[in-house]
Amino acid sequence: DFCQLLSSERSNLQAERNALVSRLEIVEQKLEKLEMRFTNLEDKYAGLEKEKQSTLSQVEELRISLDVEKQERASVLLTSEARLSGLEGRIQDLQEENKHRKKDFEEQLEKAVNAQVEIFILQKFVQDMGDKNYSLLLECQRHVEAAKCSEKLITE
Repeated sequence: DFCQLLSSERSNLQAERNALVSRLEIVEQKLEKLEMRFTNLEDKYAGLEKEKQSTLSQVEELRISLDVEKQERASVLLTSEARLSGLEGRIQDLQEENKHRKKDFEEQLEKAVNAQVEIFILQKFVQDMGDKNYSLLLECQRHVEAAKCSEKLITE
């Protein structure tokens, strides 16, 4: 009886051991799968971390590039504003110079018109004097002729 009990107990223990070994193998397989999955997740995490660092680096490079671009734009804007201000000043100077030249031109034109009027008046005066001198010459010649005639008559 005792042997049979021991044999039965041994069989039960053997069956329980086999069941435990089987469960252990299943647990080990699950553990291997979990370890593989964990390794994959670690690799994926490492890849994502590298990608994150790369992206952060690119963002920093873009930020620096943007800052440089902003500085260049600000510099170009200041240069353009200074140039525009200079050009506006030059335009104002040219407009002022043009105003003075126009005034000088108008004064010279007025002087030229006045000179033309004076020339015309003087020419008219000279012509009138010439005409008057000619009529006086004719009158003088008549008086000379009359005087010659009178002298001739007196001498006769």
